[in-house]
Amino acid sequence: MVKENPVARRTRARSPFEPSGGGPGRARVFRQAGLLELVAEFAGSTRHVASLDRAARATGSAVAERFAAHYLYVFPMERGDQKPPMAPMAGARLHLGTHRWERVEGVAAAPPEAGAEEPGSAFIPEMAAVASTGDRRGERMRFYTQCASYAPLDSHYEFDPETDRWSPRPRLSDAAERSGEVVVRLSAFKTVGDDLYVLGGVDGTFAPSAAVRRCRDGVWADVAPMRTARFAACAVAVGRAGLVVLGGYARTFGEGNAQSRSAERYDVDEDAWRELPDLLPDGGDAREGDLLTAEVRGTIYAVEAHYTRQHLARVQRLAPGEARWSFCARLPTPPTGAARPRDDGVEETFATNVLLGASDTLLAMSGRIDSDDAVASSPVLIQGYDAARDEWSPLYEILDPALGFTALLFHDAVYFPLRGARESAADGERTAIGCYDLASGVGRALGGSTRFCDPRQGPSFVVGRAPERPRAASPAPSPAAKASLTKRQAPRAAVRQLRGS
Repeated sequence: MVKENPVARRTRARSPFEPSGGGPGRARVFRQAGLLELVAEFAGSTRHVASLDRAARATGSAVAERFAAHYLYVFPMERGDQKPPMAPMAGARLHLGTHRWERVEGVAAAPPEAGAEEPGSAFIPEMAAVASTGDRRGERMRFYTQCASYAPLDSHYEFDPETDRWSPRPRLSDAAERSGEVVVRLSAFKTVGDDLYVLGGVDGTFAPSAAVRRCRDGVWADVAPMRTARFAACAVAVGRAGLVVLGGYARTFGEGNAQSRSAERYDVDEDAWRELPDLLPDGGDAREGDLLTAEVRGTIYAVEAHYTRQHLARVQRLAPGEARWSFCARLPTPPTGAARPRDDGVEETFATNVLLGASDTLLAMSGRIDSDDAVASSPVLIQGYDAARDEWSPLYEILDPALGFTALLFHDAVYFPLRGARESAADGERTAIGCYDLASGVGRALGGSTRFCDPRQGPSFVVGRAPERPRAASPAPSPAAKASLTKRQAPRAAVRQLRGS
């Protein structure tokens, strides 16, 4: 039995972003004090433990090769004039190993055609990291959004991590127009594996649609329609080949606001839908977009998104193999700064903007609804649901979240946008990133703030792997400086140069 190097073991446990592996050169590097830091700094990251055996014996040009690392991408969703961005705007990405910010270029929005109708509000885009093909390092980013106006407008772009460029992808509206079909909107959309699914919506007569369109390898195709025609539904991917859709509206737009209680599941491999039990009634009608859904170990949860002190949010769950939904403990009002009483005496309304399914916990992120002209968001509380005890517990309060709050879960840590501190009076609004670790229960801000994203523009998140950009090299020393270096001084000068680059 071969014993593991204890130093290597401690180093590997230092960060969840460090890959496993490595060769004999890795052990040699660990035995030399300071050399690990030097090689990691030269490669541009502290996370390349698996590459140290190659880097320790490679030439200078080979070491400069870029390695894939995890980045948190942040893209704004609203322009300053509140017009919907139908193309990805310029954003930023945060290296999750070194916590360095980098700018990510966007796509210049095309000016509207003369006499064209102004588009209405856009649905929050589907942002996803999808697997790369061939020998490319990193994962492609997908941006898909649909406009809620009368105009049949959608947008589909893909980000190539190798070139740091967005490129347009086929749009659903283009495919529908070529086939003579009616373009739907108010759809739900979700990524399952590499495929993008657009589910339901309303047609030109505002009647709900059961159509399901799939984009695979840049080609749109109709797949099996849903059993219930619906629009403004919510969807969640289940496993690698499953998709659950629930809620939404099953009546023609304007004929009533009752939200559908039906649910169904799609099997990607069989291209077939099957009915799931209807959600349980609990009195009253839910408003548009008033349901959120998430999956935890095969159990599907549905949570009412808006609630008050007098009517706490309804929570239901459907476990695998069960014939009906069951009620869970209602989501309590945030017992923190997120629930400070209003001065005008108006009843507070709370919103759960994010519902996340962790490895064994359901996470709801809620705060008080602010006015439409608010320039800052109220505090947001992360609450966790314990299914065994059927109870909610407050976990962490975010005191200064960015407006248009969103979040994501990655490696058992929740990442969310914050309003960053200004560096000067003339400095604009800045975005910072917060992280709450579920295992340790510790929250912190990462990597300072960036001016590349305005926190008032409702950022959208996605985590994906991309090649690291080479760090800027230090200027070459002058001939006089080179001549003054002795053979003994040269290695020390090289060390100083690498650490300062």
